[in-house]
Amino acid sequence: MSAPCVDVELTTQTGEVIKFKVSALENVSILELFEDAGVRSPFGCRVGTCGTCVVRILEGADLIDGVRQMEEDTLARIAQSEGSPTRLACRASLKPGARGKLVLEKVIIR
Repeated sequence: MSAPCVDVELTTQTGEVIKFKVSALENVSILELFEDAGVRSPFGCRVGTCGTCVVRILEGADLIDGVRQMEEDTLARIAQSEGSPTRLACRASLKPGARGKLVLEKVIIR
């Protein structure tokens, strides 16, 4: 049996589409997965307060852990409506053992 693997597809701010595979490791943020794959993605604080690393989830939301209060507060503060398919890459992580496809789009916050 093969190890759990997630195919990730990220559309950057410039429209570039980057595809890579990752293992669903516990307590590893999506931002850290980007970095491990050599994908540059802007961030500011790494703790979920600045809102720089917002991504829109286009497919595979069920592969990502639930939103915690700090992330929810930040998304609300930067006008990302509750229940919308956006997350902070520094706070969201894949569920352990996740398999499937995760399609993300970098969101530019002005």
